[in-house]
Amino acid sequence: MSSLSEYAALKAQVLSSLDRYESVLKEGKLSEPSLNGTQMHETDHPGYLASKDFWDARDVLVAALGALKNTVQSPANRLQELSVAHHISAALQVAVRANAADQLAAAGPQGLPATDLAKAVGLHPAKLTKVLRFLANMNIFNEVTEGVFANNRASSLLVTSNPVRDFVSWQTSFSLKAAPQVADNLFDPKKGLSLDPLDCAVGTTYQIRESGHTDMWGRMAELTDMSEFARAMSAFGDAGNPGWVADYPWDSLGDTTLVDVGGGHGALTLPLLQAFPHFKGVIQDRLEVEGAYKTHFEQKLPEALSSNRVKFEVYDFFNDVQPHKGDGFTYMMRWILHDWPDYKCEIILKLIAAAMSPKSKLIIVDTILQPASIVPKDANPADLIHASVWPLPRSQGAAGQFKMNIDFEMMQALNATERTPKDFDRILNAAGLKRTGMYKCRAQSDIVEAMLA
Repeated sequence: MSSLSEYAALKAQVLSSLDRYESVLKEGKLSEPSLNGTQMHETDHPGYLASKDFWDARDVLVAALGALKNTVQSPANRLQELSVAHHISAALQVAVRANAADQLAAAGPQGLPATDLAKAVGLHPAKLTKVLRFLANMNIFNEVTEGVFANNRASSLLVTSNPVRDFVSWQTSFSLKAAPQVADNLFDPKKGLSLDPLDCAVGTTYQIRESGHTDMWGRMAELTDMSEFARAMSAFGDAGNPGWVADYPWDSLGDTTLVDVGGGHGALTLPLLQAFPHFKGVIQDRLEVEGAYKTHFEQKLPEALSSNRVKFEVYDFFNDVQPHKGDGFTYMMRWILHDWPDYKCEIILKLIAAAMSPKSKLIIVDTILQPASIVPKDANPADLIHASVWPLPRSQGAAGQFKMNIDFEMMQALNATERTPKDFDRILNAAGLKRTGMYKCRAQSDIVEAMLA
């Protein structure tokens, strides 16, 4: 393929990726996915762990299709289209607030007229029609006949019982309102050069410092339904757990106690205790989280509580000395470091490093970004964290776009960041640690392993 033009290479990659994808479907006895049906595909279910072949085949196919679209589409048209992409979030917010998916779920495949949907929630029928048609054009909802809409595979996830709806609702309300402030914040002579978590777009939009709060979370609790945010994040974790449990060699840790720093209600510790009966767990977090921790384990793994395999500790990862020291402990953090700029991460990591022995390991579950540089023609696939080939970017293009979106979100909301391997090395080395492994996981985030330097 190295002698092909970019266009020819992308065309060949789309065709070969389709063949590989279809082959993996057959090998796994999986059905073909549907665009406008309402049935979830087998691989859509949060607890389903697709094979590594399926994961790679799908990623390369999505990336190749996205790159080919960008190649053949007029660049002027593409930039114009992207400049009004905020309308997508606005339309999703309308659909969620109108409970459109719930109403259409009751109607079945024949759908409902937008006039009926609008009447039920007090909206102008022509305006709701415009919103649903806008989304249907992107294959979110299905316009069965003119002005009549039904759910499809994507819109079915927007029903009130699905936590994907909670994520969409939060992003298209709290987060969307701060997005227009990003450019002004970046060009502000003071805030633009600051890494203070309060000097971000969210901090400015919601006047976090002016309202007397020291972080985003307290202000969020005042302004939003935090249970919605919790459900959205919990669903993210539940979807990632099978991959994180399967794709790191946890058994190699032996009879260890997992110290889950900032572990919340134990969303990662619980499935690890289920999968590895010889593990014990310590969940470290703020006092107000303890109730959720108890409820979580009482519902899903009560024997861990009764047998003292797991316990909760109140812990401030910026100020408290890590009490668990020595060879018998493995430290882990899921989605903690990406919430903070480097200088804050170094504080967290130094406190953990001070407790580690030469044999101790630190397991970091976070997104591993890759630069958007084009994969070399002679690249060794083993050198790539995520599946990609020339002329696709190392960052996987369309297949990796959500990771880029979340990286941008971290900057907008917290003056924080997702990190490349070099970025992880920088903060680890500053804390006296070294990266000893990177593990690609069948999840939205991956695993970085570290030990004392």
